[in-house]
Amino acid sequence: MPFCNRTKKSECCICLEKKEIILSCKFCVEGVVCGECGLRIIEDARCPICRQENWRKGSISKKKVIPCTIDYNLANIEVITDEIEEEPTRSMSCDDRILLLQRIWDNFLLILGLIVISTISGFLTSYIFYSHETFQKNYAFIWISSPFIGLLEIRILSFCCGCKQSQWD
Repeated sequence: MPFCNRTKKSECCICLEKKEIILSCKFCVEGVVCGECGLRIIEDARCPICRQENWRKGSISKKKVIPCTIDYNLANIEVITDEIEEEPTRSMSCDDRILLLQRIWDNFLLILGLIVISTISGFLTSYIFYSHETFQKNYAFIWISSPFIGLLEIRILSFCCGCKQSQWD
């Protein structure tokens, strides 16, 4: 499905740059860390966002041990990212997109049904109140004005039937 493509790069919660993510939090969505920042916080057992213990989903290669007190050149450090379980996304999930499309479709059908019902109602009202000759001469005008007459009828009926104003606004 074209809506479900995930990008490999996300915004790191520490440096706020869009980079390849190697660590993510099991508990919060915002706790994603890139390779450079992951090496700096490797000894910290808590998530940088929600501060939960044992937060890591993903891993950093433990082939090179770098003490936190020494400055190091990040260009020479090899980061292995092949052990990541799942990449977190900051965009809408596939389920959220499907639900959004379903709501849009439902609203479209509701509006279409309202237009059809109001047009039929307005057309029948026009047919009843106009004479046969006027109805045949102004046929196009009656079809154009029918939805508006029908909407007016539905609105008047909603007041007569006791519907609250907040249900229609």
